[in-house]
Amino acid sequence: MEKRVIRIMGRKSVMTPGNDSFQNELISLSGGIPPDFGRSGSVIEVTKDEWIKFNPQVIYGCGNDIDEMKSDLGLAVLIVIHDLNLACEYSDNIVFVNVGTGTLHSFGIPECTVTKKAIEDVYVTRVIVKKHPESGRPFVFISRS
Repeated sequence: MEKRVIRIMGRKSVMTPGNDSFQNELISLSGGIPPDFGRSGSVIEVTKDEWIKFNPQVIYGCGNDIDEMKSDLGLAVLIVIHDLNLACEYSDNIVFVNVGTGTLHSFGIPECTVTKKAIEDVYVTRVIVKKHPESGRPFVFISRS
């Protein structure tokens, strides 16, 4: 089933690629329905009415775009991702699910949830967890020992 997909961009307003953008072509090629706001260009501004009318089912963007939109527009973002370092950098909360049983292992802010024990329990992999030198968020390394 095709879904309405939009790529968000910008900082202080909702922006997206125009109709002639390669990004909208990629959405189409992957089976999605890109927005058609009747304007061309690498980046166009989207009004609230246009957003509501398009009613996106999938929203994607780059890390900084998502982070800015979350704070500026009060958006809630749900991401399913296995890259723990990206998850730690951009998430307010992390959920670990036990792979074998599908049950909840732990939930909370990255600093409390992304621990050596939790990762080793869920992924059955030896790791080292340090603080990222810039953000202070957890940063995960695979252990060789």
